[in-house]
Amino acid sequence: MFFRRVGRLVRDTVRALRGHDLALYAAGVTFYAGIALVPTVLVAIWMTGRLVGAERVADLGASLARALPDQVGAPQAVVAVVDAGLRLPVAVALAVLLPASFYGEGLRRAFVTLTDARDTLIGWRGRLLVLPLFVAAPVLVLAVLLVTLLALLALLLVCRFFLFAQRAQRGLCNGFAGRHNRCRGRTLQNLHNLGRRFSRHALPGARARLALRAGLRLLSGLSRPGVRTARA
Repeated sequence: MFFRRVGRLVRDTVRALRGHDLALYAAGVTFYAGIALVPTVLVAIWMTGRLVGAERVADLGASLARALPDQVGAPQAVVAVVDAGLRLPVAVALAVLLPASFYGEGLRRAFVTLTDARDTLIGWRGRLLVLPLFVAAPVLVLAVLLVTLLALLALLLVCRFFLFAQRAQRGLCNGFAGRHNRCRGRTLQNLHNLGRRFSRHALPGARARLALRAGLRLLSGLSRPGVRTARA
């Protein structure tokens, strides 16, 4: 029964789309999305600053900028966009909502054209229907700005994997005289090299880098007490 419904839905969809220029509609929606992109980002940053504080958002933006490559000017662009969004006056932020809602207008115009339905005030209805989506904007902005912290969490998970692998290597190397220290040393050296490489390129500030290296030394020492590890 389920597969019959799916097959019927696919056939009806193909039949409804037959004879329509989908590439043209997609190009139109992309045009509206291009107009709404920058205003949407500015409004989202403004709302996030109102919700969690402008200073915190600025710090997260600076942290993200330091993690991006300098060759294409990405750090300067991130800092400029975050600063512009946080400095928006309330009246300007409300006015920016108009171009930010253009994407809803583009979507509704495309859908109305596909269904051949008669509708009035297509543009304004599409803009009003897309406005509730801005409620989720602060969550999405925080997810983007927290990418460096998420990368740190991923690094810690990788470190745990390396420790597990190191213990497995130690168990395998115990049966071979004289090879245990070499196996353990190579694993710990790989762990420290990974931590130094990440802290040099992604973590903002000397304190964060020192904290990560100290944590790596501590994790390495937990694997076998009494054995000195390489200096990070």
